[in-house]
Amino acid sequence: PLFIIDKKKIYNYNQNITETLCKICQSFFTRLTDNYFLTQERSSMKKYISVFSVFLVWLAYLLALDPILKALGLINWLRSLGHFASLTSIIIQEIPIIIILLLLNHFFWHQKLLFKGYNWKKALGMLILPLVMFLAGLVLAIGKHAPASYIFLAIGATLLIGFAEELSFRGLIFGILVKNSKDKIIVPLFISSILFGLMHLVNIRNQPLGNTIIQVLGVMAFILFAAVVYMKTR
Repeated sequence: PLFIIDKKKIYNYNQNITETLCKICQSFFTRLTDNYFLTQERSSMKKYISVFSVFLVWLAYLLALDPILKALGLINWLRSLGHFASLTSIIIQEIPIIIILLLLNHFFWHQKLLFKGYNWKKALGMLILPLVMFLAGLVLAIGKHAPASYIFLAIGATLLIGFAEELSFRGLIFGILVKNSKDKIIVPLFISSILFGLMHLVNIRNQPLGNTIIQVLGVMAFILFAAVVYMKTR
């Protein structure tokens, strides 16, 4: 024969190739797994950074609003409006923060806001009792000959304040938290509820501590209900 086959060498050679391939596969899957968990950790960290940045934007806005209005001389102007001072104050307060949040979401947070394709019929069905109570209050106010400014204030406050808070805490904060975790909404529910309650602590500047605590607990309970409505109708 021209050559002699050394079976032992061939066996060792094949064994080395097999071990090398196993090590390559092991290394590949280890890196893939590490990258997956690293990506998950980064995604989770980014999520919570986005959530607290929304909250901090709201808090900074509320704390800076009065000094800005005083610096611009708008406080005295608002007082001169008489019965329509409160409604105008709400418009001045809520419209800028709505615009700020929408712009920040467009450029930074990129959270999908469900204005289109929203299940309005289902939402109205779940909110029928609050709507009836609101309409009953308006009818009662009209029946007692409440001034027009009071009625406009009730409608304006409901629409503007409600929209700004829903945009922030259901549309952005709760929406960001619940993204990619549809089966685990307990944590998002309580985080959004606690942040919503904490935001109302700024009212301690204008009312007693006891009233503020009651308000904080009340809105925390309400946001749990609102978040459930959001999940059922989104």
